[in-house]
Amino acid sequence: MHPANDFVFRLGIIVATFLSTTLAAEETPAKTTAPNPDVSAPPGYSLSHTGGKSDFDFLVGAWTTVQRRLTARGVGSTEWKDSPPNVHCATHYLDGAVTVEESFSPAKAATGLFVYTFDVEMQQWALYWINPKGAKLDAPLLGGFEGTRGQFYGEDVEDGRRIKVRYSWVIKDQNHARWEQAFSFDNRSWETNWTTEFTRAEPGKQCR
Repeated sequence: MHPANDFVFRLGIIVATFLSTTLAAEETPAKTTAPNPDVSAPPGYSLSHTGGKSDFDFLVGAWTTVQRRLTARGVGSTEWKDSPPNVHCATHYLDGAVTVEESFSPAKAATGLFVYTFDVEMQQWALYWINPKGAKLDAPLLGGFEGTRGQFYGEDVEDGRRIKVRYSWVIKDQNHARWEQAFSFDNRSWETNWTTEFTRAEPGKQCR
């Protein structure tokens, strides 16, 4: 066979092989791999929940709260203890991008401080709790509201044990809201250990 004809013949075989392989691939359904669920986290846990800048507009002002706490955490306890009503005062800063909520005992002693900051780029809130006993800024919980319900997640340490943390908010109406704290010690389930019922109060009388 003439060299030129041999080259054309071989080129034709290569092209035919390429086309047959491509067509076969197109006729065969592509294999898809389902995303692996995060088996090391409790239900709903995510650091990608987002919200809006107005999520905490409802909180601005004064509130009285009724609180209940689990007497022991992470041991299967079902015994709850009621706390005296606290006063909470919340204020906006930076055009609503920051909300500061301070709580006081009935005797007006400081019992804690929440600082909420909104990341405009991420469209996500970071919630920081500052304990008055040490004034230490703990790691934030991240999330936001969807309608009247807010979910915020993060990690912490409880008595030397690594835990997942969830804050839940429910806006019941203009003058009532509910906050809950839950821990996961086993990365499979949640244990609610602190609930707070908010009732709106008059700022001039309650907040200094």
